[in-house]
Amino acid sequence: MTTGLLHTHLASTAIVIILYAIVMYLYRSQKGANKTSTTIHMILRVFLVIMLFSGIGIYVSAMDYISSLDNGHMEYGIKALLGILTIGFVEMSLVSAKKQRKIVNIMMIIFIVILLATIVLGSYLDMGTLNFF
Repeated sequence: MTTGLLHTHLASTAIVIILYAIVMYLYRSQKGANKTSTTIHMILRVFLVIMLFSGIGIYVSAMDYISSLDNGHMEYGIKALLGILTIGFVEMSLVSAKKQRKIVNIMMIIFIVILLATIVLGSYLDMGTLNFF
């Protein structure tokens, strides 16, 4: 696995979290969309695509390693599924905030829970940073 993909994935994840907080704040404080919040939301979408493709690249490039594991290969599939769900809930919660829907708080809570599960599982896996458990 190339470390460039991993660094791109981690950097884009950090940027997505920061941009998510900024866009959510703008949508909620300005009661909807304006030019600034829409522009930052579009930049966030670019980083979501970068995060998605770098995650797919990591998964595909490490396929030989993942298939050689005795019982951990399914955890990598679950991590990929959680990553896709995280991207989905980023968009759903921001669009709900943009349209001033009442469900936005529930969407934010679901997004945070799925994001934390994705980060913990990604860190726990053999290629993660907390693989000493």
